[in-house]
Amino acid sequence: MALVDFGVVQSDLVRAGCMHTGQVLVRRSKYFPANNLAHVLVLTDKGLYHGGLPDTDGKFERIRYGDIHNVSLEGVSLWRSIRVDYRRGQGLERLFICPFTGRLHQPEIDEGSFAQILTLLNEYMKNG
Repeated sequence: MALVDFGVVQSDLVRAGCMHTGQVLVRRSKYFPANNLAHVLVLTDKGLYHGGLPDTDGKFERIRYGDIHNVSLEGVSLWRSIRVDYRRGQGLERLFICPFTGRLHQPEIDEGSFAQILTLLNEYMKNG
Protein backbone atom coordinates (compact mmCIF):
# COMPACT_ATOMS: atom_id res chain seq x y z
CA MET A 1 0.00 0.00 0.00
CA ALA A 2 1.48 3.35 -1.05
CA LEU A 3 0.84 5.90 1.69
CA VAL A 4 1.12 9.65 1.29
CA ASP A 5 1.12 12.47 3.83
CA PHE A 6 -1.88 14.76 4.15
CA GLY A 7 0.23 17.46 2.47
CA VAL A 8 -0.01 15.53 -0.81
CA VAL A 9 -3.77 15.17 -0.38
CA GLN A 10 -4.07 18.84 0.49
CA SER A 11 -2.00 19.83 -2.54
CA ASP A 12 -4.33 17.85 -4.82
CA LEU A 13 -7.33 19.43 -3.08
CA VAL A 14 -6.02 22.91 -3.74
CA ARG A 15 -5.14 22.19 -7.39
CA ALA A 16 -8.15 20.07 -8.22
CA GLY A 17 -11.00 21.13 -6.03
CA CYS A 18 -12.46 18.66 -3.61
CA MET A 19 -15.47 16.67 -4.82
CA HIS A 20 -16.38 14.77 -1.66
CA THR A 21 -15.08 14.21 1.85
CA GLY A 22 -16.54 12.07 4.57
CA GLN A 23 -16.01 9.32 7.07
CA VAL A 24 -16.17 5.75 5.86
CA LEU A 25 -15.69 2.24 7.12
CA VAL A 26 -13.10 0.46 5.00
CA ARG A 27 -12.41 -3.26 4.78
CA ARG A 28 -10.73 -5.65 2.37
CA SER A 29 -13.37 -8.39 2.67
CA LYS A 30 -17.06 -8.15 1.82
CA TYR A 31 -18.38 -10.18 4.75
CA PHE A 32 -16.17 -9.39 7.73
CA PRO A 33 -17.36 -6.13 9.30
CA ALA A 34 -15.26 -6.88 12.38
CA ASN A 35 -12.33 -5.80 10.20
CA ASN A 36 -13.88 -2.39 9.48
CA LEU A 37 -11.48 0.51 9.88
CA ALA A 38 -12.76 4.04 10.18
CA HIS A 39 -11.07 6.27 7.61
CA VAL A 40 -11.44 9.71 6.15
CA LEU A 41 -12.41 9.52 2.46
CA VAL A 42 -11.44 12.31 0.07
CA LEU A 43 -12.39 12.31 -3.62
CA THR A 44 -10.73 14.79 -5.95
CA ASP A 45 -10.42 14.78 -9.72
CA LYS A 46 -6.90 13.37 -9.14
CA GLY A 47 -7.92 10.25 -7.22
CA LEU A 48 -9.49 8.58 -4.22
CA TYR A 49 -7.75 8.92 -0.86
CA HIS A 50 -8.58 7.03 2.32
CA GLY A 51 -6.87 6.84 5.68
CA GLY A 52 -5.69 9.68 7.86
CA LEU A 53 -6.16 7.89 11.16
CA PRO A 54 -3.92 5.94 13.57
CA ASP A 55 -3.98 2.63 11.64
CA THR A 56 -2.20 4.41 8.75
CA ASP A 57 -0.12 6.70 10.99
CA GLY A 58 -2.16 9.65 9.76
CA LYS A 59 -1.27 8.94 6.14
CA PHE A 60 -3.59 8.29 3.19
CA GLU A 61 -3.66 5.58 0.54
CA ARG A 62 -4.01 7.15 -2.90
CA ILE A 63 -5.83 5.28 -5.67
CA ARG A 64 -5.69 6.98 -9.04
CA TYR A 65 -8.86 6.74 -11.11
CA GLY A 66 -6.90 5.27 -14.01
CA ASP A 67 -6.02 2.33 -11.75
CA ILE A 68 -9.64 1.58 -10.84
CA HIS A 69 -10.86 -1.46 -12.72
CA ASN A 70 -14.41 -1.74 -11.35
CA VAL A 71 -16.80 0.07 -9.01
CA SER A 72 -20.08 -1.48 -7.86
CA LEU A 73 -22.62 -1.45 -5.08
CA GLU A 74 -22.45 -4.71 -3.12
CA GLY A 75 -24.49 -6.40 -0.40
CA VAL A 76 -27.68 -5.49 1.41
CA SER A 77 -28.60 -3.75 4.66
CA LEU A 78 -25.65 -3.52 7.06
CA TRP A 79 -23.46 -5.48 4.62
CA ARG A 80 -23.92 -2.88 1.86
CA SER A 81 -20.77 -1.21 0.60
CA ILE A 82 -19.12 0.24 -2.48
CA ARG A 83 -16.69 -2.25 -3.95
CA VAL A 84 -13.61 -0.77 -5.60
CA ASP A 85 -11.32 -3.08 -7.60
CA TYR A 86 -8.06 -1.41 -8.53
CA ARG A 87 -4.60 -2.19 -9.87
CA ARG A 88 -1.72 -2.13 -7.43
CA GLY A 89 1.59 -3.10 -9.00
CA GLN A 90 1.06 -6.23 -11.08
CA GLY A 91 -2.12 -7.38 -9.33
CA LEU A 92 -5.65 -6.35 -8.46
CA GLU A 93 -6.73 -5.31 -4.98
CA ARG A 94 -10.21 -4.88 -3.59
CA LEU A 95 -11.57 -2.36 -1.14
CA PHE A 96 -15.05 -2.10 0.37
CA ILE A 97 -16.21 1.36 1.43
CA CYS A 98 -19.25 2.09 3.60
CA PRO A 99 -20.00 5.77 4.28
CA PHE A 100 -21.34 6.37 7.77
CA THR A 101 -22.41 9.07 10.17
CA GLY A 102 -22.35 9.13 13.94
CA ARG A 103 -19.93 7.40 16.24
CA LEU A 104 -17.71 4.50 15.28
CA HIS A 105 -19.15 2.19 17.94
CA GLN A 106 -22.71 2.95 16.66
CA PRO A 107 -22.32 3.90 13.00
CA GLU A 108 -25.34 4.73 10.89
CA ILE A 109 -25.18 4.25 7.13
CA ASP A 110 -24.95 7.56 5.27
CA GLU A 111 -27.49 6.93 2.49
CA GLY A 112 -26.84 10.20 0.67
CA SER A 113 -23.11 9.60 0.45
CA PHE A 114 -23.56 6.13 -1.07
CA ALA A 115 -25.15 7.56 -4.22
CA GLN A 116 -22.80 10.53 -4.41
CA ILE A 117 -19.61 8.47 -4.03
CA LEU A 118 -20.77 5.82 -6.50
CA THR A 119 -21.74 8.47 -9.07
CA LEU A 120 -18.44 10.35 -8.71
CA LEU A 121 -16.32 7.19 -8.93
CA ASN A 122 -18.16 5.97 -12.04
CA GLU A 123 -17.87 9.42 -13.64
CA TYR A 124 -14.13 9.66 -13.00
CA MET A 125 -13.54 6.08 -14.15
CA LYS A 126 -15.09 6.94 -17.53
CA ASN A 127 -13.02 10.10 -17.87
CA GLY A 128 -9.82 8.42 -16.67
